[in-house]
Amino acid sequence: MKAERILRLYLPREWPGEEAGCSWTLLARDFRVIGRGSGIPSQWPAADECEAVVTADQVSWLSISLPEKMGRDASRIIAYALEDKLIQPPETMHIVLSKEAGSAIAIGKARLGEITEAVRAAGRKLDRLFVDMQLSAPADGEWIICRYGESTFLRMGSQSGLAIDWPGTAPPEALAIAVARAHGKLPTRLVVRLPAGKAATIDGWASVLGLPVVAGTSFDPLAASTAGANNLLTGQFAPTGASEAAGRRSRVALIALAALALGHTMLSLADWAWLAYRASVLREESVAIYRQTFPESKAPLLDARVQMQREVDSALRLRGRVGSGDMLAMLATISEELPAGVQPRRILFDRSVLELVAMLPEGAAPGMASRLRARGYDMDATVLRRDSAGSEYKLRMSVR
Repeated sequence: MKAERILRLYLPREWPGEEAGCSWTLLARDFRVIGRGSGIPSQWPAADECEAVVTADQVSWLSISLPEKMGRDASRIIAYALEDKLIQPPETMHIVLSKEAGSAIAIGKARLGEITEAVRAAGRKLDRLFVDMQLSAPADGEWIICRYGESTFLRMGSQSGLAIDWPGTAPPEALAIAVARAHGKLPTRLVVRLPAGKAATIDGWASVLGLPVVAGTSFDPLAASTAGANNLLTGQFAPTGASEAAGRRSRVALIALAALALGHTMLSLADWAWLAYRASVLREESVAIYRQTFPESKAPLLDARVQMQREVDSALRLRGRVGSGDMLAMLATISEELPAGVQPRRILFDRSVLELVAMLPEGAAPGMASRLRARGYDMDATVLRRDSAGSEYKLRMSVR
């Protein structure tokens, strides 16, 4: 059932202050404005639902490149992809992927918790939370500057935006920098949107920026459409009612899955019995192979595969080579070949393969691979990303 009356709050960075007052509108089911005001929570009108809009300076809208399938590691992959772009540690940020691929919105978990708790303390439940710069979508090829109250932001296409300072009538410095960095991808025009009753002196902007500049319609985040905007209340911050509704919908699916799992379990019991039998046969065969290969060994045989690998590693060491399980020796070897000043960002050793992620100067990887090959190792180098400082590589090293 749709809400008959929706209360929308406009929350600047300093809210809630000492008086916890803010601007608000009361919207009908068709999002027509039926009331408007400003005041503390006790003065807010009654409504069926409550949503809020935060200013652009409280979030970061960042570009992101992700694989098509992320599986269970989705949150870790997203945090890693944004690690170099976030000022705060990723674990302190609540990240929401945009509805269109290619960007994500990050807001501090502490700030999000402060907002939801303040609304709850006022006796309301916050159903949705948006950011103002997603409520003014530019037309294809346009950029938009919007100002409302003390908040000003720049929209550069459908999946990019940032808060900017605009202290005077001259073009904002951040806008001039963005135009300079556009590298031949300038917009067809810049649209400047202000609240009703406000006017901006944009004469001369076109000659300074080198692109057409026009005044657009007024911008009002308290009445703007939220179509296409991301609701930031997801995951642990999702409203209780939404979580309960999702729980009810999932219970039917869980019952069906339980019945399917029971049938699958019954069919799997026979497979498990067969696999247990085959495992016992393989263990007996591995013991026989070990005793035949190393008849002089008197050690108690606990794990034939592991102990055979240790015997092989011991034989390799006697001939001046490292064993396949010698992680420290392999790490010391590759560290000698890394260019001066390079520090690995990640180290992983699994199944006799040493994996490192590090930033390398251009042309360094082929030389490393050649020198390691001469020392009895194989190395694969895969480029993860490039920037002005060099390329980030994933290096996989193994004994030949």
